Parts: sequence; structure tokens; C-alpha cells
Amino acid sequence: MGTQRRGESWRARFRHPDTGREYQKTFVRRADAQRWLREQQTAIDGGSWVNPRDCQVTFASYYASWSQRQV
Repeated sequence: MGTQRRGESWRARFRHPDTGREYQKTFVRRADAQRWLREQQTAIDGGSWVNPRDCQVTFASYYASWSQRQV
């Protein structure tokens, strides 16, 4: 887990302790990269961390589930 200078930007990355999968994000400022890492670690420790890929929903699938609930 940490931040690394990548040209003109900063890359923040960490490994999830349960899965071992690496997650990363790029920022312009080092402070933003460090803040993101702290937020991720706090969410993992608190049990509220959600995989970013699980949050991606296509409009078609959203509409399909939404339209079934309409009267």
C-alpha cells in the first residue's frame, strides 16, 4: 500500500487483505492520493468497503429492473 510518483501524477495503490487483488487510482496531487488510500483502508477496517467493479451497472440492466417495478 502506498503512493508513487508517475511522471506528473501520483499513483495510489493497495492490495485487499482478503482477496489479494490490487486496486489503484491516479491523482494530480500527492495529498489526494494519500487521502484516497486512508479512505479505502478505513472502509476495509470498518467492513463497508465495496469493490468498485461491483458498483458498475449498465443502463440497460438498471432500466430492466426499474421498468418491472413501474405500474
